Amino acid sequence: MKRMTRPRRSGFAMAFVLLLVLVASLMIGATLTRQNAQTRTVGRLVQDYQIHHDMLGVRSIVELWMGRRTPSELVRLSESEEEAYRFEIEDVMTISVRVEDGQGLPVASVSAVPEGQRDVYKQILDRLPDDRSGLVRSRGAGAISINAAPAPVLAALLDQRGDEFAEEIISLRERQKIDSEMFNQIIRSYPGGETQAGRLGQVITFEPSVWRLRLTMTDQRDNERTFGMVAEVVQNGATVHEWLSELDLNLLDRSAQDEEDDAPRRQRGAAERNR
Repeated sequence: MKRMTRPRRSGFAMAFVLLLVLVASLMIGATLTRQNAQTRTVGRLVQDYQIHHDMLGVRSIVELWMGRRTPSELVRLSESEEEAYRFEIEDVMTISVRVEDGQGLPVASVSAVPEGQRDVYKQILDRLPDDRSGLVRSRGAGAISINAAPAPVLAALLDQRGDEFAEEIISLRERQKIDSEMFNQIIRSYPGGETQAGRLGQVITFEPSVWRLRLTMTDQRDNERTFGMVAEVVQNGATVHEWLSELDLNLLDRSAQDEEDDAPRRQRGAAERNR
């Protein structure tokens, strides 16, 4: 009598082994992917810490440098597109500094101005577009610099014909720096001009004390990072109020470019009004 034999399951065993290999490969791949992600995360954290550390050092240097500048010197530097200052941290980085009038935006809180002017200031803030992004700053002297204010802020100074007023100020500003006499002469040609000039007296300025600094940091490998800071000259030196990212600076540049592109239209409007 012949002995019965069981069918071989070599095909099943091979499939099972391949499945195990596949599962193991997927697990190893997932583990490596997770490790790579963790490595990148740690790398970003280290880089962010390094940037933060670098900025703290830059802040101290900038505050010291600004505290030694006279107001008239800062005004002169802000009127030039050339680099205002360059300093080096040996074997670490080189930083180039440009100075701009940083007081063209109102402060988001009315507490930044004298109590007697807060109603006027609140009216200006209320007239700004609903999306105030890029049109207010967080701290610093409350007075608004007429020579740096963008069109929406200038328009918000008046309750009537604000857009026309903003165009006239910007058109004149493109040719020369505006002083209080020029400003009052312009504003008196608008409804309630005498009253408006008196009401705005303490919430505008022609001599800023808040400056926007544009800093370009270059490391040993020639990698560049651009960022900014808003700093104010105070009695005992200078203090940094806020940091600006490269995106913040790009938004400010875009706003300035829009005004520059709109210059021909303003000039035509001014010519028509003078006829």
